[in-house]
Amino acid sequence: MNDPTRPPAPFAWPATPTALVLATIGVGVALRLALGAAMGLGVDEAYTVASTRNWMLSYFDHPPLHVWMLSAVRDLTGSDHRLVLRLPFIAMFAGTTWMMFRLGAKLFGDWAGAWAALALNLAPVLTLSAGGWIVPDGPLMFFLLATTLCLSEALFGAGRARPTLWWTLAGACLGFAFLSKYHAALFALGVLAYLVATPGRRAPLGRPGPWLGAGIALLLFAPVLIWNAENDWVSFLFQGGRGTAGDGLRPDRVLTSLLGQAVWLLPWIWAPLVWRLYRGLRDGPGGGPAAERAWFLCWLGLPIIAVFTIIPLWGGRGLPHRWIIKSAIPISAVLTIAGCLAVALRILAVLKRPDLLNDPFIERGLWKR
Repeated sequence: MNDPTRPPAPFAWPATPTALVLATIGVGVALRLALGAAMGLGVDEAYTVASTRNWMLSYFDHPPLHVWMLSAVRDLTGSDHRLVLRLPFIAMFAGTTWMMFRLGAKLFGDWAGAWAALALNLAPVLTLSAGGWIVPDGPLMFFLLATTLCLSEALFGAGRARPTLWWTLAGACLGFAFLSKYHAALFALGVLAYLVATPGRRAPLGRPGPWLGAGIALLLFAPVLIWNAENDWVSFLFQGGRGTAGDGLRPDRVLTSLLGQAVWLLPWIWAPLVWRLYRGLRDGPGGGPAAERAWFLCWLGLPIIAVFTIIPLWGGRGLPHRWIIKSAIPISAVLTIAGCLAVALRILAVLKRPDLLNDPFIERGLWKR
């Protein structure tokens, strides 16, 4: 039986969304294994490996999760080979890809999730750096997507019958995101902003679920707080110093930040991402279920995107563009990148089969499901 929500496929491969995602994961893992074996450790990776020689509750420039992971691998395997050390990060990105698929499928349909997962793997900074190097961005992406999946279940799925459970799970995943990188605090701000800004979504704030989840997240983050308290809050001061006033207003650095994002992500992915973020916020949540889900994703990514794009205006030095990409775009990509690729494939299909112009899927559009 034909599924009217399935985008017309101009190619014979793969026949199902799941097949496309599994193929994406398989090819991606093979590529990262080959690169992981061939490439020596980068500067950040070598620094992390050196950090494992002194186990601590947290570290100077980042929370400790990626260092703890690496310490566990070295202890379990007794190996310092670069590929062995990179294996958990490669495995995590495979999990990130699958969760991207499941999140997109839950919110907008299976094919939307499949294209989002594919696009995630086509962005160079995501598939190469966060996807297989020994850096904190891989765990951050993994746990932010896990948090978003739990939230989507509590807000839009069958989990609405047991919201406290899903808010608790979301809090646990967010706690591990806190242990990965400080950026996760801005993601949490986006969740709160979504609940406050959305009519009909403020009710959870009067129930125990969100507050229980927040408590669990803070409890998991406690090692970082303890270490910083014992070391004069040096890590917070170091990272916070990146956003302090510098040599006057520098609009050129904001432009550099935007161009850097486009280059790291690829312009044909970045441009529709920005457009859909704007459209999602402009249209608001009132256009039906899909519109509210788009609104939800936009708010999750907005604080990170806004803060790290604007700070270079006055900051003493520009912030790495990849911070924004690895922290916020994986969430918003479900909405934007999937739409971009699905539209492109539909155009190819229509060129080959003009009769598809009357397909109800095309008439309704991807996000009016």
